[in-house]
Amino acid sequence: MLAAHADRLARIQAELAQSAPTPDDWFGYYTGLRTKEDSESFAYARESGCVWKLCDGESGSNSGRVLREEDDGLDVEWIVDPMRSTCWQTPWGEPQLSSRLVKVHWGELKFLIQRERMRSFCNDVNSGLVRAGREYPCRTGVGASDQVPAGIPLVPAEYRDWLLETPVESTISEVRELPLVATSERADRYVKQVQATVPVGSAQRVSMGMALHLIPDGEEHWSDAAGWDGRVVQVERDRAVVEFRRAADLWEPTKAMFRVGRRVSTRAPLPAGNH
Repeated sequence: MLAAHADRLARIQAELAQSAPTPDDWFGYYTGLRTKEDSESFAYARESGCVWKLCDGESGSNSGRVLREEDDGLDVEWIVDPMRSTCWQTPWGEPQLSSRLVKVHWGELKFLIQRERMRSFCNDVNSGLVRAGREYPCRTGVGASDQVPAGIPLVPAEYRDWLLETPVESTISEVRELPLVATSERADRYVKQVQATVPVGSAQRVSMGMALHLIPDGEEHWSDAAGWDGRVVQVERDRAVVEFRRAADLWEPTKAMFRVGRRVSTRAPLPAGNH
């Protein structure tokens, strides 16, 4: 299978060498760093198809042909079913790869975002966590800047309600701890889960799957609050339930981080200079 990916990539490289993309085109090379060790890349040419790579090895690569390109995205027929491997899923069970890639334009930057990752992408935009060429691959070599533009990205209509012009902020009104979930890492490490109720809802543009973050209190370091990942799991007009998850050692305190009156926001806590 890896040989098939490599063969398609060679054809893509040859095609792009003959016909370089212009700023208006969507074909070309998309690259991004995910961690210090891992990068994510995507290569696309009109005739030769596309190749996606998350990491080395069979499970971290895929390739296929582009069935059609439309104004708002691409439909891809992958050699390997994207749903087949759990290593292609986010911590919230969202596939890293899908048959539909969504076109996202942000200033001079072009992204092709996997459809099932659009919620995470919009959450990261709201949170202030998107960095050009990092968490989500963007097209390189066509005048793209390494700075994220001001404002919000241009996305297809079905995703526009997921993006916020200004952050939503609130305070926790109720807290409920959920049972620990064992991990495969080691016996004393678990996924800790807490549900917090907040008095904001659809009337304030809160929606299912939206990310909210704990805001540091008092002398807390920003990274203590940043370690929790919260998603809205229930929403009403003026009320929502946010489920926070974090992989942690059994002894690590949880209750101290969650209390009535604690502030939350769709904007993530970041160190000074990173806002």
